[in-house]
Amino acid sequence: MEISQEQAMARKQSWPLAGTFAWESAMAASLCGDTLAYRTLLQESARWLRRYYGVRLAPFALDDAVRDALLVLHTRRHTFDSSRAFLPWLAAIARYTIERNANQARVARDITSPFIRSLHIY
Repeated sequence: MEISQEQAMARKQSWPLAGTFAWESAMAASLCGDTLAYRTLLQESARWLRRYYGVRLAPFALDDAVRDALLVLHTRRHTFDSSRAFLPWLAAIARYTIERNANQARVARDITSPFIRSLHIY
């Protein structure tokens, strides 16, 4: 679906980007196939996720967490209920991503711990 430059500018101007981004409108438009709306939604989501993870995770884990959350957003966007707010849905994805990564790290540590102990290098 190719749109003209004028249509793209009109759509971009219809979304107030400074502080009052229209999350639900952008998500609804992206679900209808609007690639500009989807790109803008992902950019704003990444910005929000960086702030969210910035106070919860170590700096070296920030990029991976944002990438994982955006991947979940992409694969699960069809489950978004347009009658509800977008940010709580995104926050749930962010929390899920933190919990999943913590569980994976715990499982990996539990699997490798007996082997590491058997090497007597701790």
